[in-house]
Amino acid sequence: MNIIEFLEARLDEDEMEARDMAGTEWYDGGWPDDHCNKILAESETKRAIIAQCRVDHEDSLTRNDDTLELATVVLYLLAQVYSAHPDYDPGWTE
Repeated sequence: MNIIEFLEARLDEDEMEARDMAGTEWYDGGWPDDHCNKILAESETKRAIIAQCRVDHEDSLTRNDDTLELATVVLYLLAQVYSAHPDYDPGWTE
């Protein structure tokens, strides 16, 4: 599993959890809708960042610039949130 596949799978999980918890309340062990909406919005934004990093990576193979390095750093930073996940690759922190 590469880092993009890893991130997309974690975002899928986050979105599913947010949708499952929508309409519940904190005192019921759930999340209020505004929190669920925030998670879904963050996920959408992260997906856009990942998509741009993928494009930058593909473009950098023909342009020979620092775009690949920046895209890699961004992906590593996004993945750090999920560092406790068993599929996380510790090499992504380098």
